[in-house]
Amino acid sequence: MIIRNEQGSVIIIAVMVLALLTIIGISSMKTSIIEQQISTNHLIYQMNFYAAESGAPHGSLWLKTLDLKDDTDKDWFMPLDADDNQEWFELSNKTKYTWKVQHQVNADGDILYYGDANNDYMWEVNTTTGMPLEIIDAEGTHPRGGLARIRTTWIYQPSFPAPQAALFGHALIEKSGGSGTIEGADHSGSGCSNVADIATDGVNIDSIEVKDMVLDDDGVVDVRTAQPLYPVPLFRDVLLKRATEVVVGEIDKADFFEGILFAYPDADGNIDAKKLSGKGILFVDGNLEVGGGIGWEGMIIVNGEIRVNGGGGLTTTGSVAAWGDVLLNGSVAIKYDCEVISNLLNEYSGYRMTSWRQM
Repeated sequence: MIIRNEQGSVIIIAVMVLALLTIIGISSMKTSIIEQQISTNHLIYQMNFYAAESGAPHGSLWLKTLDLKDDTDKDWFMPLDADDNQEWFELSNKTKYTWKVQHQVNADGDILYYGDANNDYMWEVNTTTGMPLEIIDAEGTHPRGGLARIRTTWIYQPSFPAPQAALFGHALIEKSGGSGTIEGADHSGSGCSNVADIATDGVNIDSIEVKDMVLDDDGVVDVRTAQPLYPVPLFRDVLLKRATEVVVGEIDKADFFEGILFAYPDADGNIDAKKLSGKGILFVDGNLEVGGGIGWEGMIIVNGEIRVNGGGGLTTTGSVAAWGDVLLNGSVAIKYDCEVISNLLNEYSGYRMTSWRQM
């Protein structure tokens, strides 16, 4: 008879199973903790990253408040608080961001600008004049740590080039009948330089006819031919995208208008202006027929002809530019104002991102 002593074996097996389950549980708990830490760190990183993403456009808006035209400072600059420390902007989730800015330079260390270096109304990258091309480094951080950085580059995108005349006509300029003045002397009182009363690109000088021309305050009209072409069609789409209101075929507004008014032509390519008073930018994508009264503060830009008929009137403080003929047979008063034009450029122009990378 064989006697087997198996008492206690169940307890040993149970202890071993329990130990194994404990090890598995501890391991699973550690894995969960690590995964939670990874998830939390990733969430914090994402918040820092998106905070840094907020810093770049905020920095571009901040640039618009500064007078950086022809600026020659090569150092980094940034928003500062009262204590002269770097200013951080806090988001709702306690994440903060800030930025710093530096003008871009070429391989020779020259600051790169975007502006009209050739006085031809065409903006190009150059090393002499205009708005500097900008580098914006933005950082985002969270109270629990971490830091995200991105670098973006920006270029100043003007809505239209500043005109160098009270009235610009691309071809024939004619005044016969009516009354009024066309004055390139600046009326803003801000010390700006005067411009020509009337300018034309003079593609064919023989086709330019100025007769019965209205007089300015000096008794002599400054008409300049062979001037750079004012490129009306080039900024058509820019102004259309930013238009406050779009009309078709007719402009007839009893209420004062403010903003960008974009006018499409009728089937014959004309826009009939019966009544309009306001301020901003009036862009006419065709021929402007002024049969009523227009009183406008700002820019009137016509991608076609301007025809002021007898009985009609055109009164503008700012500037007027046309891609086609200018035929003035009604009353006209066009007075150049550089401050009005400058304010429009500041309001409707801005910075455009040209590159992005994570640092």
